[in-house]
Amino acid sequence: MYDSSKFSFSWGGISAKGFQDGDGISIEFPNDEATSYVGVRGEGANIQSPDKRCTITVTLQAVSPTNAAWSALRELGSELPAIMRDRSSAAAVFFAQKAMVTKTPNGARGREMPVVEWVFTAPEGRLEHIGEV
Repeated sequence: MYDSSKFSFSWGGISAKGFQDGDGISIEFPNDEATSYVGVRGEGANIQSPDKRCTITVTLQAVSPTNAAWSALRELGSELPAIMRDRSSAAAVFFAQKAMVTKTPNGARGREMPVVEWVFTAPEGRLEHIGEV
């Protein structure tokens, strides 16, 4: 079950507030960590990938004060730390030293609560699975 009170996320030292219901945060690594190779005689090896890139998607309600703060940081065009923490401990569940907004967040208004989707990329990220979030 999803419970946004069990975790926190910050980018550039600014904590996200007002997560949208559903997947508030998703972290994806586009490539495998290792590739297995097998020769014609059956000999093989695993080759570890140097590619540690990741994409972080954070979905906030349009009324979240975080949108204005992150918009100001986005205008600077800086690579800033992104951290997701488990609130039940001091553990960092995810850490990226240099995360940057990939594209301008979409904006919409309508009958339903509008959302703002922030997409960040980082050249290297570390995700620890320490329990349910």
